[in-house]
Amino acid sequence: MDWFGRCISDADAFLKEHWRKAPTVFHPPGAPVDVLPLEEVWDILGGGLLRVPYIRLLGPDGQIPEERYCPPRMVSGEPLHSYADATAVRELLRTEQATLLLRYVDQWHPGVRSLTSSIAERTGRLTEAFFFHTQSGVQSPPHRDDGDALVIQIDGRKHWKVYGAPTDPQWVPGKKVDAPGPVLLDTIVKPGDVLYIPHGFAHHAEAADDAASSHLTVSMREAAAPHLRATLQSLLTDGCSLPGRPVGDDALIDTARRLLEHMRARLADTTPQQVIDHARPHAHANRLW
Repeated sequence: MDWFGRCISDADAFLKEHWRKAPTVFHPPGAPVDVLPLEEVWDILGGGLLRVPYIRLLGPDGQIPEERYCPPRMVSGEPLHSYADATAVRELLRTEQATLLLRYVDQWHPGVRSLTSSIAERTGRLTEAFFFHTQSGVQSPPHRDDGDALVIQIDGRKHWKVYGAPTDPQWVPGKKVDAPGPVLLDTIVKPGDVLYIPHGFAHHAEAADDAASSHLTVSMREAAAPHLRATLQSLLTDGCSLPGRPVGDDALIDTARRLLEHMRARLADTTPQQVIDHARPHAHANRLW
């Protein structure tokens, strides 16, 4: 299935006009809102096998302690922890306006995995998915993400504001942005809409009206300097067979010489784009959510 085409009707035009340039909202006729409907989320939660770290509850001050919604259970006389209790989750959503976050949905949901795999193949980037169920009136602070995002609105409506790209190359993903600059996009998305947020563009949102909002964020990660360093080391040392523990100074010097010769030869044939292309599929994030 062409999942990318279901999110964006004219993918070629998108890649030419919007990719990495500007936020925008698409209204595709076949948006994949059926890949993970809210009713299925409640069914999965009620099944009792959803556990931390794949589920988190977020409050105004950050993550809600898992002990508040993951009571211990006994299996064959052994206590098990970190499994979410549906009743406790719903109570925290109701009484504390908690946000339900399902993390790395592509790792445990076949339909979402198909979606992210298709988009990863099209974009050449590590692609992951996160599901958010946000209560009315809950607003996230402006922040930047370490990847391009396709936000698929599944249920309810959400008010988004998207700002510009960072000017400081040392910017930190997920950190609150106090001065995000002028608003580039101020819009309310409804079920079936797909919002595109370019890599690093600051944004925040809140559920519109008096109802909760649900959306699936497909994040296409971008490589950073640590990924490039690790990838370059791997590329330069690949195929170099060396003795594990050389005996004596002469043998150690010879081993170092062989390593340098191998790396210099590999470096001469390695381009910046090759380093980037090898790094992108491994650009895992270290974000809290």
